[in-house]
Amino acid sequence: MQNRSKIRNGVSYVLAFFLSLFVAVLSALLVVQTTILSESFMQKQVDRSNYTANVIEQIENTFISYGMSSGFDEAFFSSVLDEQTVREDIRGVISALYLGKPRDVSTDEFSAMLYQKLLDNVTERGFTITEELEQSLEQLVEYCTVTYRNELRFPMASAAASLLQKAKTPVLLGIGLTAAFSLFVLFVLFSIHPRKSSVIRNVIYALSGSFLMLFVPSGLILLSGRIERLAITSKPLYYLVTTELRQTTYALLLACGILAIVVAGLGIWYHFMVYKKSRSYEAAFRVDQFQKPEAGQPQK
Repeated sequence: MQNRSKIRNGVSYVLAFFLSLFVAVLSALLVVQTTILSESFMQKQVDRSNYTANVIEQIENTFISYGMSSGFDEAFFSSVLDEQTVREDIRGVISALYLGKPRDVSTDEFSAMLYQKLLDNVTERGFTITEELEQSLEQLVEYCTVTYRNELRFPMASAAASLLQKAKTPVLLGIGLTAAFSLFVLFVLFSIHPRKSSVIRNVIYALSGSFLMLFVPSGLILLSGRIERLAITSKPLYYLVTTELRQTTYALLLACGILAIVVAGLGIWYHFMVYKKSRSYEAAFRVDQFQKPEAGQPQK
């Protein structure tokens, strides 16, 4: 009987280890699915990181350098771009990226708008509109259009889109498998333990292990400052990538918080069951129920 109990406890510890591993992997995959592989999450990081404003600043700086060499002042090119239009173009580029069909932003409207503004500017300044002047303006518009398109283009967009598409199926498959394995381990634990409190104790051990597997690396990543030390030269891209990685790490910590709450709840439940059981033992083995009856009283 004692050997059987030792074997059962040993098997339980092994199962608890596998359960902790499965739950940790399941939690990590769920975080990846709802963050990095989620278009809505990416769009939120675009707003959170001020990606649009940083892109506009970078484009305007290039435009100003073109303008100064072409006879246009800084104030003109500082008011060319419309933030809402740029934001919508960026959203379109990101949507195409997550659909697996990366594309450059359409620049026809931008080119027409910029040419008209340049033409109005030189007209107001009293220049005679000649064919040579129009060709110079068209060339300046072409330079600016190429810059606008390139700044809104994500680096290695084709590779990133392909990677996102290829990662979706394995991640979903991993979520399904780890969830199934976790349920199977729970079923085995319930099968080999006659007492529910023993199962809860092993589940507490497993979820505590899952918490540590997620919390330790997440905490180390944030405290080490590795995210902020990424070697990305483009200012808009740097703030976007670091913001996305930081928010993903926060999501892992949120998963840790959920695990901690579940562990705390199970711990309270476990101690309540142990306390209730100890009270029942105490009631069943009270010494005073075996006291001898007093003289003159019939014996029970």
